[in-house]
Amino acid sequence: MYETYRKLRNSLGYKDSDVAKGTGITKSTFSDWKTGRSIPKMDKLKKIALFLNTSVEHLTAEENIAETMTTYEIIINLCKQRNLAVTALEKDLGFGRGSIGKLKTGQTSAERLQKIANYFNVSVDYLMTGMEINTKEKYDKTTRIAQEILNNKSLQQLFNAAHDAPPEDLEAARALILALKKKGSK
Repeated sequence: MYETYRKLRNSLGYKDSDVAKGTGITKSTFSDWKTGRSIPKMDKLKKIALFLNTSVEHLTAEENIAETMTTYEIIINLCKQRNLAVTALEKDLGFGRGSIGKLKTGQTSAERLQKIANYFNVSVDYLMTGMEINTKEKYDKTTRIAQEILNNKSLQQLFNAAHDAPPEDLEAARALILALKKKGSK
């Protein structure tokens, strides 16, 4: 289960310390999880899932395509299905040559993953798990993100603008604001 979390966290450019800070969960919880000494309790898993814009089910799934296929492999398969060379994908997206290959080590930004997902008309969740979230789950995710924005005084101004936005746009806006806030606090 930690491996699913680690892959998702890395693909979004976060470290355990970033997730700990963003969720209020102690670093030792992540260390214990990583070493197999314990698994975070449900309340903590919910915070982690919300922070990473995924579901608890995704984090805790024993059988998960992400366990056998990496995001890189999923993207390669999408390219093959469309008879598209990876270099052509990179060119179409305005990425430098070899950018997609960096996904092998989890070195990419959430913004790049979103561009790739948009190109193939799939979700970022699909790129990371090989599974699309169903419509009810997308609605629930949108509701959770909107509620987080509403509950955060510094983000409340966005609530009205975010009301009808798809979850991907909400997550991108939230991630951008949190990154700017983090950068400003340094």
